[in-house]
Amino acid sequence: AYTVRSHDLDAWARENPWSIAFIAQGNTGGQLLEPANARSVVAVGASTNDGELWGGSSVGNTPEGTRGIFMVAPGRNIISANSDGINNSLNGDSTKKTGTSMATPNAAGAATLVREYLEEIAQRPSPQGAVVKSMLILGADDIGTRDIPNNNEGWGEVNLRNTLAPSGNR
Repeated sequence: AYTVRSHDLDAWARENPWSIAFIAQGNTGGQLLEPANARSVVAVGASTNDGELWGGSSVGNTPEGTRGIFMVAPGRNIISANSDGINNSLNGDSTKKTGTSMATPNAAGAATLVREYLEEIAQRPSPQGAVVKSMLILGADDIGTRDIPNNNEGWGEVNLRNTLAPSGNR
């Protein structure tokens, strides 16, 4: 359901139009979880390394009937820091993790590079979040149905090569 937390994210986005909130939509394989149903957020699903939707990634519209999934990003077998549970051990270990919580930083990192491109190369200071989101959409790859946007992958899988390539060089 659209909760107070979902509402607060939408209110925050209206007050801070240059920012974007990225939300892992959940690993239920079914309905996406709140606050990924907020209207202003980028709800990120997980894809595999083979360019397919990961089976555990939440899918579907919001309970209100609005599109919930914005896009997907690689989220299967992502190498991540591992903890031994001892504070200050600096164990330096890593592990492979899978899920939308692994995919979401990939999408957020792509948005950071798009924002940097807009500021440094295109000379657009403080681009609005909507502009960054639009560029991510324009470069996204369809990984399934050729019916984009859809309720499984949203606008597709993040592809910075497409997003930042000069026109005609994709």
